Formats: sequence, structure tokens, C-alpha cells
Amino acid sequence: MRWLAARLLILLALALGLTAPAHAGLEASAASQAPAFKVIAFYNGTWDAAHIDFVKEANEWFPRTAAQNNFSYTPTTNWELLANGGVNDYQVVLFLDDAPKTAAQRSGFERYVRAGGGWMGFHSSAFTTNAGSWPWYYNGFLGSGNFRTNTWGPTTAVLRTEDRTHPSTTGLPATFTSAVSEWYGWSNDLRANADIKVLASVDPTSFPLG
Repeated sequence: MRWLAARLLILLALALGLTAPAHAGLEASAASQAPAFKVIAFYNGTWDAAHIDFVKEANEWFPRTAAQNNFSYTPTTNWELLANGGVNDYQVVLFLDDAPKTAAQRSGFERYVRAGGGWMGFHSSAFTTNAGSWPWYYNGFLGSGNFRTNTWGPTTAVLRTEDRTHPSTTGLPATFTSAVSEWYGWSNDLRANADIKVLASVDPTSFPLG
């Protein structure tokens, strides 16, 4: 919602600039250059060659995408920013290769989410064999519970779009083939959690996977 509100404000500023004096038009133009939203990405980048490569590529891809789509991207290895309110000015938090470890970091992230902050996670940001160590995150927020199994080696899969009304899925076809990836199995059934909306799933034609 904050992303949408920011875009509406920018459009309003531009519209007002059409009828305002010249100096007001310049001010509106300057305002339109401000990022529509701000993203901060947490990572370690120190363990497992595949994860290290992923972080490197993410920190090259996201800045390019940010420049093309008018948002800012800040990568950091300082996970303490979650604990001390350092993420409060960002609309989206990314976990590239890990998750918060300390009680203060975890509490800070939960406060951020409960206040309406957005989140996206990659790689082992969801991995755990001890979901009870942070039940709010693993059992509630993610809903996945414990890691159970994985596919190796990595493989493609046919995915089925289940909801095209969400902004992230409106342009997707009914089915599509994913990039090569490692697929995880989890102890919890996401469909049993009323707070989770499944947008896409592995099509049955891809089973058994891996």
C-alpha cells in the first residue's frame, strides 16, 4: 500500500506541475526523481559457494532493476539494523542467504513486519531443523516449519499459477517452467494455514521432483 501511495503522490505532483508556475514545475520534477520505495537486503556471503555466488549476482541485479523501476537498494551485512530500528525507513526487507540469529534481531524484525513492512526471502532464509527456536517466523510467518527434504541436483519444474489477481502474478501464464533450482520439502502444509495465500505451486506433472 505504501508503494502504491508513493506512486499516487508522484503522479499528483506531476499533474499539479502542469498548471503551476515554472519554478513549481521544477520542484515537482525533482520530487519525481525520489525513489518510490526503499529496499534493504541483508546477507552474510561467507558460506557455501552457491550462496556466495547468488549474493554476488543479487547485488549486481537488484541495483540495475532499482534504477529501471525507481526504487532504492541498500545491501548490508549488519543484521543488527534489525534490532535497533535501522530498517524502519525501508518499505521492503530482503534476506538473501540467511535469517536473523539473535533474540534482538528477531524481535526487531517481527516488530517491522507487524508494523506493515514488506519482506522477501531467498535461499536458506527459510531453512531450519528447529522451527521451535523461532515459532513466530518458521511456523507462523513462513508457515513452513522444519526442513524435511530437498532435491539434488537442482532441476527445473513446471509451476502452476493459482492466483493471477496478485500484483506479482498478473502477467504469468497458467503454467510455466522455472529456472533450474534446488527444491525443498517442509514439515508443514501451507494450505492448512488460513493466513497464507498460495500464488503458485509445483504442477503435478513435475512429480516426483528431483
